[in-house]
Amino acid sequence: MNVLPGRDAQHFATHFLRTVAVEYIIKNMPGILVALDLQQRVKAMSDEFSNFCVTPPTIGASIDSVLHSDVYLSLQSYIEKSIAGQSFQCVVNHPSSATSFYHVKINATDQGCIILAHLREREGARDVQQEFLRVTFDTIDQGVTIYNENLELVAWNKVYESMGIFPPHLIRYGMPLLEAYRLIAGAGVLGPGDPEELAQSHITRIKTKKMVKVEDLFPSTGRIIQINRYYLSGGGMCATFTDVTEQRNIQRALSYQATHDHLTGLANRQHFLNHCDAMIAKALPGGDGFFVLFLDLDRFKQVNDAHGHPVGDAVLKSCTERLKSLINPQQGDMVARLGGDEFLILVHSGAKMQDISTFANTVLASVAEPYVVDRLRVYISASMGIAQFPGDGRVSHDLISHADAAMYQSKMKGRNAFDFYSLALGDSINRAGKLVTEMRYDLEHNGDFYLDFQPIASLTTGKVVAAEALLRWRNPSLGEVSPLEFIPCAESSGHIIVLGMLALDRSLATLNRINKWNPNFKVNINVSPLQVRREDFVETLRKYISKYDIHSPNITIEITESCIIHDSDEVRQNLFAIRKLGCELAIDDFGTGYASLSYIRKHPFTKLKIDQSYIGAIAEGGEHAVLVRAITEMAGAFALQTIAEGYRQQPSSAGEH
Repeated sequence: MNVLPGRDAQHFATHFLRTVAVEYIIKNMPGILVALDLQQRVKAMSDEFSNFCVTPPTIGASIDSVLHSDVYLSLQSYIEKSIAGQSFQCVVNHPSSATSFYHVKINATDQGCIILAHLREREGARDVQQEFLRVTFDTIDQGVTIYNENLELVAWNKVYESMGIFPPHLIRYGMPLLEAYRLIAGAGVLGPGDPEELAQSHITRIKTKKMVKVEDLFPSTGRIIQINRYYLSGGGMCATFTDVTEQRNIQRALSYQATHDHLTGLANRQHFLNHCDAMIAKALPGGDGFFVLFLDLDRFKQVNDAHGHPVGDAVLKSCTERLKSLINPQQGDMVARLGGDEFLILVHSGAKMQDISTFANTVLASVAEPYVVDRLRVYISASMGIAQFPGDGRVSHDLISHADAAMYQSKMKGRNAFDFYSLALGDSINRAGKLVTEMRYDLEHNGDFYLDFQPIASLTTGKVVAAEALLRWRNPSLGEVSPLEFIPCAESSGHIIVLGMLALDRSLATLNRINKWNPNFKVNINVSPLQVRREDFVETLRKYISKYDIHSPNITIEITESCIIHDSDEVRQNLFAIRKLGCELAIDDFGTGYASLSYIRKHPFTKLKIDQSYIGAIAEGGEHAVLVRAITEMAGAFALQTIAEGYRQQPSSAGEH
């Protein structure tokens, strides 16, 4: 036999007696009463509880096994919520009597719930309906008010009192609706204006049934209460009050996310378009227009590459604040971020904007100020294009597109500048669009792209020792298209990669045929900076050399000064890899850019081509001749072979190709 220690025995005895006492009280209590544990099992029950059951109940039995299925289904959700801590009242039909029903109360306890039911006889369907409505009225989670035909309050529930529309102690039976509106108007809930006039206006609209059926109120608690009004057929009105604060907050957050840039908080493209559309819609004929400015940060990618994206993001945020400080939103001005390093600015052309050029210069100067991020000073500039409504477009998309085109024109002129859209620029854009379309078609259908070889002669022997392969394009619709026109279009559209591979393939195929009878003949091939930056370029070049069995020193790859001035690690690595293949490297059009001696020294060039603008002017003497002599001497010092581009002296052996 086990004996508990004194204190434990005393505790056990106390708990045992208390449990027995509770069970005894419940068992002998009049009416239908049952206590359930957290698993919905019977812990204690009154004698009359068996009258509520379809099978004799026992302690420990599951409640769903002893109740009639219809009764349990009616109570199931209430029991589950009560076990979770809530209390309810409800009406349950008697399973076998059409004249009886149960009025049920379910109260939550720490260990489950207690169900108390009273059997009542129906005095008629109206009594049951009234009972059901009363219980619903008291338990619904919305505030409810009912006003009679004189608009006097005749019913309300506790949820309405708790909503804070006005102090609960002021709510009383017979309270006129006008008095309620005076109270909330006085608290400023109905907006600005005289409280009495606002209250009277609302009552008039309600009496004439012209009041909106759904309306939001903003009580002093900061919650948003939605009112739904229902006019009663016999006169009067019923209104429900729903707290929609959380719902509205979620809607606002989602709406903000859909219309704003997550990094800067600026309007996004769609929000800007909508705002621009609204400005166009309200513009008066002959009135003030507005300007759309398309701003692109120059070489912003280098900031991210050099310092990391956190620094780049900080610069974008600082730039955003500077742009916002220059506009007046009250006039309809707006700044938006398109993404990356592109921004849009809409500026009203009123008195403040007599000179849009002055404003544009102010923007560029503000953007160009140094950015300090964690003691690091970052310098950037911007290029900007400007389009005006209505002169440059009457729809938002056109204005943005035209400002974008003007921005690219300003970049071509040297960056850190702005340019205006013009009809001539529009014609140029249309021409470029036509070029891109025709180029795509010709590339897909083996159109007439061909090579023109420019001979390169030795000044020592006069013999042609090499040729430069120049890609040309003859289109059935456009005719002969200058490379000065189609190469930039190919670069901007991405077709330059395919064109470059086509030129490389055909150049080496031609060199293969020539080398069979002249093994020392060489070919120079122009390569776009976009090609040189590609990771797969060197491998592609190696495959073509192998395909045509070319002696690699017979190939010279020509790149422009701009490629090395704005180079990257990838470009430098690719240049050294090209030299490792055995190919020669030439810097093209030397003298037209800003390549310094340091650029030439740190890259593996073997040849230097002097731009033809200098060569053509040699005969005139003067500074051009001096410059050519200086470049030649410098190239000799670096052991670079010099090529004079555009030299017209006839070679002595023209028969050699």
